[in-house]
Amino acid sequence: MIDPPRPGPAPRWLAGGSYFSLDGLHRVRSFADGSLPRPAAYQAVGMRPVRVDPGDVEYELADSAWLAGRDGTVSPAAIAYFLDAPVTNPVHTTIEARMSIRTVRLSIDFHGTASPGDGPFLSPGTLAGVRDGVGLGEARMVTAGGDLVATGACRTVILDPSGREGGPDSPVPTEAVEGPWSVPAPGIPPDVGEPGLDYLERLVGGADQPPFWALLGAHVSEAEPGRAVLAMPADPWLGTHVGILYGGVTASFGVAAAEAALWAGDAAGERTRMLSYTHDFTRMVHIDDPVVIGEAHLVHRGRTLAVADVELRDSEGRRVGLGRATGLVGSVSSYE
Repeated sequence: MIDPPRPGPAPRWLAGGSYFSLDGLHRVRSFADGSLPRPAAYQAVGMRPVRVDPGDVEYELADSAWLAGRDGTVSPAAIAYFLDAPVTNPVHTTIEARMSIRTVRLSIDFHGTASPGDGPFLSPGTLAGVRDGVGLGEARMVTAGGDLVATGACRTVILDPSGREGGPDSPVPTEAVEGPWSVPAPGIPPDVGEPGLDYLERLVGGADQPPFWALLGAHVSEAEPGRAVLAMPADPWLGTHVGILYGGVTASFGVAAAEAALWAGDAAGERTRMLSYTHDFTRMVHIDDPVVIGEAHLVHRGRTLAVADVELRDSEGRRVGLGRATGLVGSVSSYE
């Protein structure tokens, strides 16, 4: 089993007055211009904001072999990880100082496959609207050549700042960090077209996880017909500046669990490819939580479509997220 690459301690800081005293536009711009360090979760995969305007942003994701999934194409889990920032940041740019936002739903449609070498990937995000304390954002992910990979949408709530402790109003040092993505990634074992459950049982037994799952530190701990359980530590490398897991990580982990449940229904020579995923965030997860558990069940499988539901819980058994995935049933050869 591949250990998650961790070149050293994650850059870690708790935002105080120097962060919350800025309005949302200038907070996001501070990550782009380097006046504040990018969150560890951004540095972990080599993503960064390259353009920040009111209600309009663009992010870049470096190409890396770590983005690969089971078949060597960019993992749906990696796409969910990347899209969370450009889809929510347009809303963030509208808020006043001392205010914050919380994402309550992220929805993604996967339009086509891409190779990890097709980057750097770009994701322009735009504001769909803000009204009565609820913000909506939209984004898309494209290859360096402009091919569409996925689109996303989010619903966020703007939080009342009353009662927040501002913290010390002091500058935060910026560090240049080479994140885990810069470590050479493992190769992809050849796909032998085995039944999906056989593949998952090999992962439970210690076989190498798909590269992006390994980057997260996620692994399959249980597998049976129509069901899969994954576990992942809340690693500081996957966190934000305020000490919680980056929302894209939580959604990404939900995608991985859902994908495993979809595979658990595949016969020999079949492969179910994810078409869409919707994630509801029910509770924030603090970094250093010993483990997050994702349990996914295949709730429908027909000739063409399969549907899986996901529940994520923290180490204390509290529900932290709910997801639903739809997949396209096909043969392994049809996706080559």
